[in-house]
Amino acid sequence: MRQPAYGHAGDVAPIVAAHLAQHRTRMGGGGQGSEGDSGSLLPDAAAISQLVDVAFWASLRREEG
Repeated sequence: MRQPAYGHAGDVAPIVAAHLAQHRTRMGGGGQGSEGDSGSLLPDAAAISQLVDVAFWASLRREEG
């Protein structure tokens, strides 16, 4: 997996992943779940990092023209 071009994406990803896991636990879910149970799957820190990176660059392209 590639490193994010937006450096802060990797910084916040573990925090967001932990926050999502905490919400899943409070809702009574088991956390990561299995492949057959897509309703309980949570993204890992690497996936969140990529999402933040893509969203950041997409917003710049739209805003900056």
